[in-house]
Amino acid sequence: KQDGLGGANPLKPRAFRKEIQKSLDSAGVEKFDFVYFFACLMGATEVLDAFDGLCDVLYGNPEILWGYQFRERFKYIETLLNNPDIDNIELAKIEVENYKNADGSIGMHCAYDMLKYGAFKIAFNKFTDDLLAEYKKNSGLISAARRNTTPYWIKRIEELKKSTDFIDLAHFAEILSINATGKLKESSQALLDSVRDMIISKHVGI
Repeated sequence: KQDGLGGANPLKPRAFRKEIQKSLDSAGVEKFDFVYFFACLMGATEVLDAFDGLCDVLYGNPEILWGYQFRERFKYIETLLNNPDIDNIELAKIEVENYKNADGSIGMHCAYDMLKYGAFKIAFNKFTDDLLAEYKKNSGLISAARRNTTPYWIKRIEELKKSTDFIDLAHFAEILSINATGKLKESSQALLDSVRDMIISKHVGI
């Protein structure tokens, strides 16, 4: 999210990708088994896109990261050290379970199967095309769905009903899959299915 300089010089996802790819090429390594982000909003779609092909599993928070109970959150490292040959997907399930135990009912956290990102991207692009076509009709459907979608980056309860720059994509697609018709209804459901398929395990709190 930023380079350690107090956020003065943000490091964008594509900049991450460029430097990581250089390191992988230099070391003769194809990709990482997993990439783990302990920062806000690093489980967002644009981050997944930037890390496509760089890892098999990506851990990230699509919402605000609540920074406490670090020992519980990183217990999965003990599992990895004790069993270095553990299956990557099984490790992801353990990691998210540890996260749940640390966080209680607060925050959101996901482990993504990046081998399924390609199918998600196809569904996302089709959804985007149909979404824009519906928006041009000025039917009000898109605005209503956007307004009722779970918002992210809310810092105070007073901001709960205000517009935000970040929303839950799966919830947005779910609302449209119920209320839209025709192509948008179909592509919304397809996108929702692809999101569910890509998520290995998740913690959804408040």
